[in-house]
Amino acid sequence: MGTDRRQLLAALALATTPAASSAGSSPGTAPSSPRSPAQPGVPIEAFGALGDGSHDDTSAFEKAFDVVVAGTSILLAPGRSYRLTRSLRFTKPLILKGGTKEDTSLVFDRGSYATLGDQRAAILLPHLDDARTPRERGAQRSVLTGFSVHWKGGGSDALHGVLVNSPVYLAEIDVHGFPHDGFRIEAATKRLKGNANGSSFTDCSALGNGGHGFALYGDNANACVFIGARAFDNKGAGFYDASLLGNTYIAAEVDNNKGGGYTSDESLPNTSVFVGCYAEPGQLYRLNPRNIVIGPLGHTNGYCPAMVRSLPSGELFTSTGLVVARDVATAGANGKDDCFRISVRGFELMHGDGQSVRLSKLLSSDYVDLLNAGHPVMRLPARAIAGNVDVARPSFPAGFTLGASGRSGIIGSGTHPPRDGTHARGALWLNEEPDMGGFVGWTCIRSGSPGVWRPFGKIHSS
Repeated sequence: MGTDRRQLLAALALATTPAASSAGSSPGTAPSSPRSPAQPGVPIEAFGALGDGSHDDTSAFEKAFDVVVAGTSILLAPGRSYRLTRSLRFTKPLILKGGTKEDTSLVFDRGSYATLGDQRAAILLPHLDDARTPRERGAQRSVLTGFSVHWKGGGSDALHGVLVNSPVYLAEIDVHGFPHDGFRIEAATKRLKGNANGSSFTDCSALGNGGHGFALYGDNANACVFIGARAFDNKGAGFYDASLLGNTYIAAEVDNNKGGGYTSDESLPNTSVFVGCYAEPGQLYRLNPRNIVIGPLGHTNGYCPAMVRSLPSGELFTSTGLVVARDVATAGANGKDDCFRISVRGFELMHGDGQSVRLSKLLSSDYVDLLNAGHPVMRLPARAIAGNVDVARPSFPAGFTLGASGRSGIIGSGTHPPRDGTHARGALWLNEEPDMGGFVGWTCIRSGSPGVWRPFGKIHSS
């Protein structure tokens, strides 16, 4: 017997023999943790797989998944293509490891595919809640890395590539050409129990699938992390998030997805965060108002709430969200002309024509002033002040008007009627030094500059 053959059999024997724990577990007892003690790797060829792209290797995978102990690495050979005709269901924590996603592949052909809930997929990663037999422990903490997954079976009912229902770790996995979603993460929906919270997807890609590239559904499809994930040429959205609480997307990329780039369900309290994600033209962001987009790259047309864009700045601007820029022109060049600025001057709503509405305390430490184009229009006490001025009584330095015409109202005060400016008929000007025999103020009886004013409200001595 050759050395390679002996080594293969030795690895297979160890991988299918449960390890005894330090507490003296009896033979046949599963390890207490899917990662401890770690099990050695065993080639899938040890179970009869050929990996030549034509032989049906399904039985070899099913046998391997059945007999190896939890935590074992099942190794896929570089340069091999494994043809399968049934779903691969993880019933225990396993590591399925290929070479790279460019040179190792699982090719699913027409056959019989299983479901979780009512969702059918080529690779099933169920939670313990969805176990079918007492032996099943669920796929919790399984690791899939270094291979691509292809559909070659032609037309089919809604078939996903990978269905995640348990917290798992995927890295360097590409999913190509499935009739429905490439990656579907679903847990705690009306159709399917489970808990996929905390799953991670690193350098994974969804390419040319009939549904979404990456789709998340359910109350327990949260806190997942997508790093360097890519979605190209899918018929749905590149990334579709209908999780309850949200997930994190870092340096993701979308291109040519018919349903848009990044989409989230507006009806849910989902607070997903998108950091440094890239979008090609036409790949819209359709996110709910609670999502946050930080440092987007490429095109950001569409609805992007709470967007923070990293441009050179000493102040903070917003345009269709938040745009960090050094001035209004720079902010306007990256969004609309109306921008919101936070600076030492206070809070300002800026316009492209240089006008602004500002909330500031620069004029007085005792008041907060609302200014329009630099002119104060309303003053609010900054704190309660003893006497007849309190925090609930605002001040209007420029007066105010009433009615639909905007002409009538108290427009100011002084010791005499206005001597300059243009005023409309019906305006009132209060007397700041009223006395017995005097008047409450003056009213404009004819529009003009300054208009014709007459006293009103004679003050009697008794």
